[in-house]
Amino acid sequence: MTGIVFWWRGINQDIEIAKKFLETRMLPFKYKVKQKDGTWKEESNFVQGALRPIQLYEYVVPKENVDAVLTSMFHVNSGKNYTKLKTMLRKAMGLKRVNLKKRDRTKKLLLPELLFRNINLQLVGVKEDKEGALDNDEGNAIGERL
Repeated sequence: MTGIVFWWRGINQDIEIAKKFLETRMLPFKYKVKQKDGTWKEESNFVQGALRPIQLYEYVVPKENVDAVLTSMFHVNSGKNYTKLKTMLRKAMGLKRVNLKKRDRTKKLLLPELLFRNINLQLVGVKEDKEGALDNDEGNAIGERL
């Protein structure tokens, strides 16, 4: 099998239609089966293509909950997978690196571990929003300021 890696950008409804199309396609597949006499016979059948998304998300939480969310979502250390990609993304997005081993592990949210059982969850980094009113730099309102 071969994985074709790509990204797309567009109207969400159009992307959902394209995803359904790719997920439901049956493709011809050839394989060899060993016969009782020791020879190999080529057979063919159809196999469904698997669409495995690689998605980048930013989950925005209050500053005082960061340790609890990180500990809950990344309870198993994500290891050194994709280190070059994560380093590149951190640099491009202006993110800070997080050392999960040095986090306060006592703070945890009640997130069912089953939510993340079949997901390869990789932590890229964190960034803090700029604080201030959205219309000027005075006041106590907090919001994302690009």
